[in-house]
Amino acid sequence: NVDSVGLDREGQRSTRAWRNVTAIAAGKSHSLGLTKNGIVHAAGDNSAGQRNTLLWRDITAIAAGEKHSVGLKKDGTVLAAGPKGDSRCAVSKWTNVAAIAAGGSHTVALTHDGILLATGANDAGQCDLQSLNP
Repeated sequence: NVDSVGLDREGQRSTRAWRNVTAIAAGKSHSLGLTKNGIVHAAGDNSAGQRNTLLWRDITAIAAGEKHSVGLKKDGTVLAAGPKGDSRCAVSKWTNVAAIAAGGSHTVALTHDGILLATGANDAGQCDLQSLNP
């Protein structure tokens, strides 16, 4: 079972039925749970489609932003659910990814080659990686 505490206006604490969860992530008003079988559970707000993870399979890592969810697949590709057409979810061309993270309105990744990837809001320079990549 996955217990949760705190605000529950959007149902983000509806996690008690989750089983075999090995990782969790929390967005502003949604929660994610990754099972040992690579399936992602989601609870809470879905106003931007951030809980649309039902068909995700072979996931090895998860991350949650304010209104988006990100999943790293076993094959090194990345999936995202959230606002349609929003750049924070523009990860479909990412490959060879080793790790993922999500900020409020952006998504970042590290490839197995040590390259940093970022997409989404850049109002504070959070996606400006030019000086960091080799």
